[in-house]
Amino acid sequence: MSLCGGACAVCYAVGAFFLLSLAVRVLKAVYAAYLRPAEDPKKYGAWAVVTGATDGIGLEYAKQLAAKGMNIVLISRTASKLADVKKEILAADKRDIEVKVIVEDMSGEPTEVYPRIAKQLEGLDIGVLVNNVGISYEHPEFFAALDQERIDALVRLNIVSINQMTRIVLPGMQQRKRGAIVNVSSGSGTLPTALLTAYSATKAYVDFFSRGLAVEVEKDGVFVQPHHATKCTIVQATGVRLQAYE
Repeated sequence: MSLCGGACAVCYAVGAFFLLSLAVRVLKAVYAAYLRPAEDPKKYGAWAVVTGATDGIGLEYAKQLAAKGMNIVLISRTASKLADVKKEILAADKRDIEVKVIVEDMSGEPTEVYPRIAKQLEGLDIGVLVNNVGISYEHPEFFAALDQERIDALVRLNIVSINQMTRIVLPGMQQRKRGAIVNVSSGSGTLPTALLTAYSATKAYVDFFSRGLAVEVEKDGVFVQPHHATKCTIVQATGVRLQAYE
């Protein structure tokens, strides 16, 4: 075999290996997204806890988990909206499930908010935790123009809430050797996003926190996954709904 022929054969082999690897990754992604059978979340425990549960992604998680037969703990800051969601879930689901509501503003002082939440979750067989509560900017803005209140809220709702809720729920999951934690991140957290700088950074934290924690607790039978939302409905104070891509 000539030198050229041998080199060409090596190139063909490397190219074939690369294409095969790419095809395997694509097939795995398609299987995971569209073909893999859905798991029964009740295998993790009887209760699911959802923060930011009265609208958008959190509301849909609560409704879908209830439809799977799980008891639901709804956490949000507005009592009237929590009551409406509880009524909606119980009316839609004919199975014998329970819905518990916890009224808390998670942008408040952490040393006060989370002990109250922990007390109300005592004794529950929590199998699923959905850390959904979060906040973004009212509109794209330079970081230097943000007020301190907005910056504090971004950190408390997007980072502190996930840390604290996970600390409350995770020990029980580890003890029972089962559980699932879903942390709602954002497409904006996968790369730096100018004019959403602080928000993007907090969502990058959610992603890295989730992936690191997943490795730590895999041995305990606890599954951790970041959910990278790329489109959601924003409800403004005026009641106007806007479709937002992140």
